[in-house]
Amino acid sequence: MPLSLELKQTVAQKFNNRCIIDFKPYYDIHHILPKSLGGTDDEDNLAPLCFDCHEKIHASGSVNWIEYLIKLKEKRLDET
Repeated sequence: MPLSLELKQTVAQKFNNRCIIDFKPYYDIHHILPKSLGGTDDEDNLAPLCFDCHEKIHASGSVNWIEYLIKLKEKRLDET
């Protein structure tokens, strides 16, 4: 089931509608831990990403991004 618009807006607004990696306007809400690996649709598992960062993460096919995004999201929340 796709994320609700309300949930997407809530997550994006926590980060001023910016990508948590490079601060460009966000393109989509990304599951930090993919649902295929047991991730959920909870706010704690979601982060706004710009198009370029979202594509880069999905194209890499790597799970190495998970730990990085968890730490980065925590850092960005502390900055707000």
